[in-house]
Amino acid sequence: MGSGSSKARAKREAKTSAPEGGAAPADTTSSDKIKTAQPSTVQTPTRSSIPVARISTSNESNGQSEPEHKGAEPPLDEEARMGFLCKLGILDTEPEKRFDDITRLCCLVFKTPIALVSLVDKDRQWFKSVQGLPVRQTDRKSSFCAWTLLPEYPEVLVVENSLEDIRFRNNPLVLGSPHIRFYAGCPLVATNKLRLGSLCIIDNKPRSFDAESCNMLANMAEMVVREIEKDILLEAQKAKSEQLYRENNQLIRALDCFNEGIMLVNMSLPTWPIMFVNEAWEKATGIPKDSLSGDAFWKAFTTSDESPEASRMKYNAAIEGQESFNLSVCYTAAAAAPAGPISTGGSRIESSSSCGGFTGGEGGRRYINLQFRCAHSSTMDSYMPLVGIPSILSAAPAAGGPLYYFVTLTSGPRNSTELTSQSQRGPGFTIINTKIDPFDDVKLGPLLGKGSYGRVYRGVWNGAQVAVKVLETIQQDDRLEVLEAVLGSQISHPNIVQTYKHCTRPMGQATDADNEGRTMLETWMVMEFCNKGGLSDAIERGWFRKRHSLFEVDYRALVLTAREVAAAMTYLHSQNILHGDLTGNNVLLAASDRDGRHFSAKVADFGLSRVIQGESVTTCSYGTITHMCPELLVDGLLSKAADVYSFGVIVWEMYTGQRPYGGLTHGQILHAITTGKPLATGSSCPQPLKVFLGRCLAPKPGDRPSFPQIIEMLEELEQELC
Repeated sequence: MGSGSSKARAKREAKTSAPEGGAAPADTTSSDKIKTAQPSTVQTPTRSSIPVARISTSNESNGQSEPEHKGAEPPLDEEARMGFLCKLGILDTEPEKRFDDITRLCCLVFKTPIALVSLVDKDRQWFKSVQGLPVRQTDRKSSFCAWTLLPEYPEVLVVENSLEDIRFRNNPLVLGSPHIRFYAGCPLVATNKLRLGSLCIIDNKPRSFDAESCNMLANMAEMVVREIEKDILLEAQKAKSEQLYRENNQLIRALDCFNEGIMLVNMSLPTWPIMFVNEAWEKATGIPKDSLSGDAFWKAFTTSDESPEASRMKYNAAIEGQESFNLSVCYTAAAAAPAGPISTGGSRIESSSSCGGFTGGEGGRRYINLQFRCAHSSTMDSYMPLVGIPSILSAAPAAGGPLYYFVTLTSGPRNSTELTSQSQRGPGFTIINTKIDPFDDVKLGPLLGKGSYGRVYRGVWNGAQVAVKVLETIQQDDRLEVLEAVLGSQISHPNIVQTYKHCTRPMGQATDADNEGRTMLETWMVMEFCNKGGLSDAIERGWFRKRHSLFEVDYRALVLTAREVAAAMTYLHSQNILHGDLTGNNVLLAASDRDGRHFSAKVADFGLSRVIQGESVTTCSYGTITHMCPELLVDGLLSKAADVYSFGVIVWEMYTGQRPYGGLTHGQILHAITTGKPLATGSSCPQPLKVFLGRCLAPKPGDRPSFPQIIEMLEELEQELC
């Protein structure tokens, strides 16, 4: 199924070098000099009680020392990313209130002592806004935020306890001040899909985080991106240069979204306290933002409703269900709006217009038409890019916590008569139908991930948590249903993610040159929810290392997981089904108490699978290049032996804890695989495991074992290594 984690597709260009013109780091602050400075509105939490001394920093069994901390590798698009970041001209600029307002809001909402707008430069991370630290930059090697650049598709990075994560527990910012234990960072995704850094929250004690809070952090990160990219638009408008407009056309989300007034309201209290108002709100309405921030919504606004208590019950019902809704209100202060035209960002409208901001009404009363969206479960608006949320997180926070809504300006009715007749549910009040799936008994939750295949959401089906996968395909001449959905519903094995039901519907005609006129299909699949994330994420976190060690391999966890994957593949091959893209991202983990791992592995994502009649099939559809065998890259031959090769790469990852071919370019990876250059295991690799990997990764397909043979070999490995 995948969750949008890092993949290097064979047809994708990979670039890793940074431009020479990158902004030079100015006296990068040494991490051991950082002291935590608490924002005035946030109480200082106590330090974690977990002593660093418990962490083993050497391999006592063989005397080998732990490698020093390694930061995140540069992403494949590093050159383009750095070029755009420098073009923005934001590095080393002065602090600005518009960004500080957002980081202060993060500290307040998430109750953390530290919040940052961190931009990842060539050799450093630089903070455009910082709460809780006395510095504005650190070296890139110690940056948590640099890890948000790596997944192929954007997703939030959550580290609930850095001492339990092999990527970070010997990080200088963990072992020394500010003693990071908890980190949650959402990548700042520009309109051109390049990632600039992250909006992050940090604590010096471990803490849990949930999917709804993650979704809210993603919404706040989008607010940061809009403030950053808005400067390019303003520069273009100021210069009135057609060239600038042309260059930045693809860099700016729709102009409307940058002029959109946004307010954040705490809906869990009867007065609806206003937590945040952006500058665009003031420009669009004429209402000073400072007069609203910290005030109660129902003190500043009123409706034309003659039975407010009855309507309030309807509002509360919508809020309890986290539904989106429209509401028309009147500003109660004397300075509600100027008598003349009202500004809506870049243009001005007459006061009788209904195109945003105030609308005219009876007796000169002037209304604001507002749209309310739950910040925990919805995106801020339709312009916002999709950002994945880890499936390992719990779905929702504990009951009784605050519930926040984003409030944006919309068009609406023009007078009080229209307000009253608009809806039977209350004057000026309408529920927005946000349901997009075809199932009556499924409720969608936050996005889990997005990839080239489509997207995956959390969901609830008959009270049970599920994953809902959406495939976007072109209808094939020889079949009406998507093969992945058909296969998923027909196969059944304890180590394969189960598909409960699926539905395919047409979505119009394709418009691209290759498929123009063909029918586009949207396939919805309700699937088993795997709540421990993906195998690749588990490898990066250190789940295949012994507890409190950065070095020692947990061979029992490795062998048990490999056996489960091999069992699933044995079943698939017995049905003459080739997986075609077996990677750690396509092996998901579900909670289990059967052994000390506390999870079981399940193979997922059959988007590139094939049903074969003979030994192999020729294909032009490529999976993940790092896991592809030589004959598939050279001749396009997909066979059972190709799946075995991919399996061998997964076992290598579990043993080394590394990404295959890390730091190499697309071309270098192709050369290494097609010339038979083996993945290095190191001198300390046990000989039985080295032989096992050598057979699975043999350059010639005939030299690789079958999966039934692999299961027998794994039983021998368990006896020798565990």
